[in-house]
Amino acid sequence: MLWANDAFIAVLFHTIEEEPLGRVITTLGKKQFANPGLQDLLRRALSVGTGFRDYRMTFHPDKGEDIQLRIGGSRIPGSDDNALVLLSIETDVVPEAPHGF
Repeated sequence: MLWANDAFIAVLFHTIEEEPLGRVITTLGKKQFANPGLQDLLRRALSVGTGFRDYRMTFHPDKGEDIQLRIGGSRIPGSDDNALVLLSIETDVVPEAPHGF
């Protein structure tokens, strides 16, 4: 992880004791981003440049309710030695059912 906005850090990593910047995202905290499906998408993005969108996963914070996430990623062009993937991680808002139905 090279950069993350303050909201991302505050919501998802407020309980992680180590600094997330400079680390591989799949090694952070309780390794919740080591999700096998996400790891496969990240490997393909890094190796052949296949981007992905709307991968859904559940993040389980130490406190509070689970957070549903949508993740997208694209390889950033550069040298093969330093391949990077730009990730978009958003909370997946599930609309509530109308009352009375």
